[in-house]
Amino acid sequence: MFNDLPIVAVVLGMTDATSLLIEALAMTNDQQLAAAILFLLALVVVGMNFATDVILAALDPRVKRSVLAKGGV
Repeated sequence: MFNDLPIVAVVLGMTDATSLLIEALAMTNDQQLAAAILFLLALVVVGMNFATDVILAALDPRVKRSVLAKGGV
């Protein structure tokens, strides 16, 4: 869990979402905006993880065999 924190920090730091999130939490106390930003960030992380898993399963024959042998479970 802690190994991915630098990656998330870089992704947050490269966008304007960081300043908007800090403004929403610290200055205006806009919790709905902060929740929306965090939700979208989590959605992007989950989506990218899913995409890389699909690409890995398509390219690596060992993963493809293990998925087919277990019946997709």
